[in-house]
Amino acid sequence: MVSDMLPRHPITENRENFLNDLIALMHKMITPKRGSPQLHLMFVAMVDIVHTYGEQIEQIIVSKGHTKSMSDGKKDFGTILEELILAAVAAGRETLGSEWTSPKEQGQGQPAFESKPSPVRRSESMSNESLVGVFELLSICIDSCPNFLLLLPAGPGVDREEDMLIRRGLDSAVASLTDFDPAISRNAMIFLKKAVSITLQEDSDS
Repeated sequence: MVSDMLPRHPITENRENFLNDLIALMHKMITPKRGSPQLHLMFVAMVDIVHTYGEQIEQIIVSKGHTKSMSDGKKDFGTILEELILAAVAAGRETLGSEWTSPKEQGQGQPAFESKPSPVRRSESMSNESLVGVFELLSICIDSCPNFLLLLPAGPGVDREEDMLIRRGLDSAVASLTDFDPAISRNAMIFLKKAVSITLQEDSDS
């Protein structure tokens, strides 16, 4: 378990350096090879990292007014974690289903979450474990650092205003509710429930 290697919070400068090195090592392990079991392990590791440090990342983002930059002059832990998440999703895109590979188009001008999703087009390259890992990662991000999640584009170099990671995740989760693999449908449902809950909470707070 990666959680056994992680220094306990708060994130001091020395601990941040260690975490940055750890994530950089994980980044090098990511390959675009389809169906690589390594990719599933990356998602498991990222779930551990977000579970341990997500609340601190969230506090920093909120204190800086929900801006993407968390520190000045260098890549901070949050930025490096973002790069790792986006690299993992990009590397596994072909194994996650059609909702992660198709061009982002909304139906009849509707927001992505209101458009009727198409069923996931399965192929031999799809990885059930990777898709479960994505839903688990998105769920823990909602629990620990929702604003961090909302700042993530759908992939490296993608304009967040045009294509958001959470929108891809929501489309994929809706399309996966009736998947024949109970682990996928269960984790898709958990993610959607958390997304709806936090939306309702924000509405009640406003």
